[in-house]
This record gives sequence, structure tokens and C-alpha cells, in this order.
Amino acid sequence: FDTEYSDHFETPRRAYADVLPLLEVVAARSSLAQLVVYDPYYCQGRVKQLLRELGCLNVVNANRDFYADIAAARVPSHDCLLTNPPYSAEHKQKLLAYIVAEQRAYWGGAAAEGGGGREPAPTKRRRTQARAGGALPKPFLLLMPAWAAKSEYWRAFLRQLAALRQSVVAAEDGEEGGALERAVGEEGGAL
Repeated sequence: FDTEYSDHFETPRRAYADVLPLLEVVAARSSLAQLVVYDPYYCQGRVKQLLRELGCLNVVNANRDFYADIAAARVPSHDCLLTNPPYSAEHKQKLLAYIVAEQRAYWGGAAAEGGGGREPAPTKRRRTQARAGGALPKPFLLLMPAWAAKSEYWRAFLRQLAALRQSVVAAEDGEEGGALERAVGEEGGAL
């Protein structure tokens, strides 16, 4: 797969150290050493070394085509996605689209359709798991420059996540309001 020279600048150790407390929250049910962290963008492959130095021993970061893996449904199993996407082309936009698609796939049914009507079983099952302390959607940590927050693609990403969150909350149909919000808030979920 093609890459550009400017896509191979490694993220500094300090950036990973800054998000270490968030990784510890994600790993709360096991340990930081057991947490599987996935960075789909290889650069020079230094992310494994840097995260291991910080206590993350299971880092998935291979010199592979992330987009081909998505298309072939071969994205490696992981507990948390942590990345600083390349700045060239539309890598950031493609990554954000992948994250939204994964969140929609997790919540299923009403969330994917925008809510309303009778709730499909996958969404209800996910909500039940969240309230019971079960699996939540996979968290993601994005190490992106501040200027990305001013971009239209970032604002669109936030609007999509907000709409997804609203559709999931609206699908609580007759349940005590805010149950999902409380479960996600307590566990530090991505929504």
C-alpha cells in the first residue's frame, strides 16, 4: 500500500504518557498489562516500544493496510483503539468514519436506524449488559493536533456520535430515563 513521507513521523512518548490515566480506566476490569491496545497506523513501529515502557504489554501495531483490513473484516481484536492518524490524504476522515461505524454496529438496531419505534433485540441486550457492568463499546483515544478540532470533518464526527448517543438513549422506551447514560458515565465509555 502507498504511503507518504510525512506519514512516518512517530508520536512522542509524552503523548502516550498523557493518555496513560485513560488507558488505566479502560483496563480497570483487568490490568494495564493485559489491555490489548490497537494502533492501526504503523509509521516506524515505535508505538509498541513506547507503550510497553509505560506498562501496556499487549500492543497490536503491524505494517498492514488498515483500510484493506476494514474491507476484509480483518481488524485485529483489541480492547482500545489508540492512534495518531497520518496527516496526509484523508486518513483522519477514514478513521473517524470507521469509529462511527463500529459504534453503530455495537449498539445495533435503533441506534443504527436513528431510534424510534420498537427496539430491536441487539440494542436492548447491549443496554442490559452496560447496566450490569458488562461490555461497553470499545473506547478510542485519538492523538490529534488541536487544529483538527476546527475542521468540518471533526465537527461532523462529533455530531454523528451525539446523534448515535441520542438514538440509544431514546430507545430506552419506558425504562427509567438515563440508565444508559449512568452506565456509560460510570465506566468511562466512548459515547
